[in-house]
Amino acid sequence: MQRAFVLLFCVFGLTTFAVERTSTNATNTSSKLLEVSDIRLSLLDQWELSEPEWSRYEDLMQGIRGRLSQSNISPIEVLGIHARSETERTHYARIWARMMREDAIRVLQFQRAYDIEAQALNQDEPLIDVSLLPEATDNREHILTKSDRALVFVSLDCPLCEIVFDQIYQRIDQFNGIDLYFVDTTSDEREQIREWAKSRVIDTQYVHSGKVTINYDDGLLESIDPKAQSLPILKRRREDEIKELTLDQLP
Repeated sequence: MQRAFVLLFCVFGLTTFAVERTSTNATNTSSKLLEVSDIRLSLLDQWELSEPEWSRYEDLMQGIRGRLSQSNISPIEVLGIHARSETERTHYARIWARMMREDAIRVLQFQRAYDIEAQALNQDEPLIDVSLLPEATDNREHILTKSDRALVFVSLDCPLCEIVFDQIYQRIDQFNGIDLYFVDTTSDEREQIREWAKSRVIDTQYVHSGKVTINYDDGLLESIDPKAQSLPILKRRREDEIKELTLDQLP
């Protein structure tokens, strides 16, 4: 009788252990599924996509897109490249353009903060011995010279325009001057333009001397660059010739 009780206890104990182990495994599996679900929801929110859109993106990455593109290609690009209509293509292009613009603003703002902190930290001490650098091999034709003017096309409601203008304005003594053009503005917005200039702390002496001019665009940008799209846009004027200009081409 005692032996039968011991055997029954062992069987019951093993059964209980098996049930507990199965329950634990089920709990772990449920937890992992919940974690995966949370990650997926986070990705959907980050890329502003719905479940069907994300599933389509994953399917596309299993095909030719996954073989031809780098693994870090964004879901927005994948869906835009494989858009099923012009409307869909425009939709994803608009999202991607906005995301890239927002990221550019973040990068420029951080760079601006870094420049200030680096200058405060290093003060007048040079980080690089210029004499040890190799001779420049870039084409100096495309860089602003003392006789060139920078044409800066901006709009009133454009944070990136403010950042880019500040970057150019900091170097104004290294070239002839800046011609600032406000796109899609009228004389009715004169006060807003004046406030914009004040917020950028433009030296009034530069304005009086013509070192900085503030103008309405009046269709100038469209006439010299019909394909121009997002602002700000930079140009270089050398005598009667106008060419493209980027921040990395500044002195």
